[in-house]
Amino acid sequence: VPDFRAAERTFQLVAQVAGRCGRGSSPGQVVIQTNMADDPAIALAAAERFEAFADLELEQREAVQLPPARRMARVVMAHEDLDTVRNEAQAMARRLDAADDRWQVSPAAPCPLARVAGRYRWQVEVLAEDGAALHKGLVHARAQQAFAGFRDTLVDVDPLHLQ
Repeated sequence: VPDFRAAERTFQLVAQVAGRCGRGSSPGQVVIQTNMADDPAIALAAAERFEAFADLELEQREAVQLPPARRMARVVMAHEDLDTVRNEAQAMARRLDAADDRWQVSPAAPCPLARVAGRYRWQVEVLAEDGAALHKGLVHARAQQAFAGFRDTLVDVDPLHLQ
């Protein structure tokens, strides 16, 4: 699933497995099977280089202005009819873009898990310089009725997963 936190989760999982190996009286060995052995998340986790991974990940996110360099809100809309949810999500993106000029609004797009329980899911992502700007923008958007009129809308501030 495309998610800017994927490398972080990979590092965490490999480091957790390695950390549990060899506890007790007998030594352990971790074998990591991958097609991407040179990937920094895997290589640095295998070498137990936590700070190097954190520094690299923060540098990359700063370069592309993703959290924690900026703050994010994700608006997810769901409906049984694809055309309905697509049109509503596109309208939501336009309303959010017009609501505040201090943030960046992505075009509406299908969620990585585009259909769940027979419902199509579309998303709009909003990035702001800091938490105060994001909060003010969301309050202003709400006051302008940007979220009104469509029942199945979820606003996730600082989302942990982008599924």
